[in-house]
This record gives sequence, C-alpha cells and structure tokens, in this order.
Amino acid sequence: LSRYMHKLSNAYSQYFNKRYEKSGHVFQGAYKVKLVESDEQLTYLSAYIHRNPNELRRWKNNTISYPWSSYQDYLSNRWKKLLVGEVITSTFGSFEEYQEFVENSGAKEDFEI
Repeated sequence: LSRYMHKLSNAYSQYFNKRYEKSGHVFQGAYKVKLVESDEQLTYLSAYIHRNPNELRRWKNNTISYPWSSYQDYLSNRWKKLLVGEVITSTFGSFEEYQEFVENSGAKEDFEI
C-alpha cells in the first residue's frame, strides 16, 4: 500500500505542477499509516476527518455543508447503499448524537495521527 500511495502522490504532484505551472511539494507531508485497533479509535478517527473542514476559514463551524466530505452522508445517508456508515453511527442512538459527538468531541486533540 505504501508503494502504491507513493506512486499515486508522485504522479498527482507531477500532474498538478505541470497543469498549474508550479513546482515543489503539493502535499504537506509524507503519507502515513496508522493502525486502527478498536471501534472507539475508528469513531474518533471519523470525527477527526469530519472536523477537518473547520481548519478552512470559509467552512469553519459549517462542516456539514462542506461539499467534499462524507459528513453529510453520515447524518442523512443521501446515497443509501453507497456509504455504509453504520459501523460508525451504530454506537450512537441517532444521527443527531453522532453530529453532537463530531462537533463537540475535540477529536483533533483526542486522536493523534
């Protein structure tokens, strides 16, 4: 997997730099792998990922509207069978409880990448 990700990121960087007449790094850091060993870790990882748009000024405190995230799908399951979010959301009583967890968990601080 690491070799594939290296090739993919290298190819995309070359494409991006050529397309936009840029040079240098496209990605912030090297690809990392982290073993998720429990359902609790998976739940925090999901919240961590869904909170990432908060880092962008335009999307701060409006992560549910961020168009390049599956967060909306975890809350409303727009695509039905395309996303199987029950692995994550089944630990909560409702979609609203999951939303509350994501928005108030401090997941960025609670889950070290």
